[in-house]
Amino acid sequence: MSTTFDHRRSDDGEHAGDIEMVGELFMPIDLLHRRCGEPMDLADAEAVLSAERLRPAG
Repeated sequence: MSTTFDHRRSDDGEHAGDIEMVGELFMPIDLLHRRCGEPMDLADAEAVLSAERLRPAG
């Protein structure tokens, strides 16, 4: 069983996804539950999710 925790953007406090611990690294997971890249260090995982924004369709 893995450990997962919420990530909220620091600028607006919006939930931007989750971060899953993978061994000693961290996997960013977006709001659609998609893995965003390969496991990485925590600061990079937080940066990936903080950069994600929901965009209107069309």
